[in-house]
Amino acid sequence: VYGSTVDALKKIKCTEGVVGGLYKGASLTWVKGSFTVGIAFCINEALKSRLGTHVEEGDTFVSLPGQFGHDTHRASVPPVSSSSASSSSSSPSSS
Repeated sequence: VYGSTVDALKKIKCTEGVVGGLYKGASLTWVKGSFTVGIAFCINEALKSRLGTHVEEGDTFVSLPGQFGHDTHRASVPPVSSSSASSSSSSPSSS
């Protein structure tokens, strides 16, 4: 058990050395991190290509400045009116 952070660093340095004690798992973390980021990037790109930029009627998508070649224009999808929104969402009747 260590008394303080400084005490822990001193004991680790004496018993295992600076490189062996303090950086013991760093190389594995760097390798694991690269694979994780690579896999996440590939999955993200695959999902983006499958989903595309499909916009359904009633979506309230607003593109960000510079996104999809638009500067400050809204997507050309009309907003859903309150009458059509309430008629499309039906609640189950209780028996």
